[in-house]
Amino acid sequence: MPDMIVRSFWHCQSFENFEVETPSSRGDGVYLVIFGPTPFGPAQHDWSCECKGFLFRKRCKHVEAAKKSRCGWSQFGDGDDIKRAESGRPICPKCKGPVSAMNWGV
Repeated sequence: MPDMIVRSFWHCQSFENFEVETPSSRGDGVYLVIFGPTPFGPAQHDWSCECKGFLFRKRCKHVEAAKKSRCGWSQFGDGDDIKRAESGRPICPKCKGPVSAMNWGV
């Protein structure tokens, strides 16, 4: 198996590390939804939630709700290329917000 190659791709800054508390559907508390580095190393980022559904299925409605609250554009996942503002600074092609580079293992 070949070694993983680390490459830089642009992404919307709304896609950077963040945490958000989401209320449970039963109203008995909140769950912490996180997007950030995974235990696999600094080049891998992914979603996580502390609810039991995510623990067993690796997906849940709390993560889906958090995804909808963010632009989430990434060159790696969505393709396309950055746009440029009149000032020349790079911007997100989806929401026109700021962008930065992130390393991805491919």
